[in-house]
Amino acid sequence: RVRITDVVWEQTADARFHPGRAVRLLVSHDGATHDAGIVGELHPQTRMRLGTTVGRICAAELRLDVLLAAEQAVKYRPVLAQPANYQDIAVIAPHAVAAARIQQVIAAYAGPLLESIVLFDQYTGAPIPEAHRSLTFRLTFRAVDRTLGDAEINKLRQRIVGQLERELGATVRG
Repeated sequence: RVRITDVVWEQTADARFHPGRAVRLLVSHDGATHDAGIVGELHPQTRMRLGTTVGRICAAELRLDVLLAAEQAVKYRPVLAQPANYQDIAVIAPHAVAAARIQQVIAAYAGPLLESIVLFDQYTGAPIPEAHRSLTFRLTFRAVDRTLGDAEINKLRQRIVGQLERELGATVRG
């Protein structure tokens, strides 16, 4: 079992895969983002070239050297009695800005109360400006010694939003 925490799934337009049904796996380690492969449903023409009659086929092409280089030691933590605080943040950014880069900025400015960050939605189309996309991240905050209040979470969110605007030229929806 390989444990990797800095992972982003980003939609891809690889011709071997069905449009909109494939993602590229990006992992971050050693201060850089690395392409670790692709996962998705094969395009019907690819299935024909393979000579198969199966209706749908999912496939993965993974770079094990990248995945193993990003492997992290398992760190066990005690189960916390304090509840988590969940925040969704939808970031509008140019297509040229990688989702992994946005995630890195969020993590860097969220501080030590950030327990996890997960990209769970990507959207293009109206009302998102041309050449931009909306990426929605779920942030989980938790303190070891107390329940976090709304004012503290809102302050962290404002810091994250400000840095996304300054560093990446990104904006936050609603």
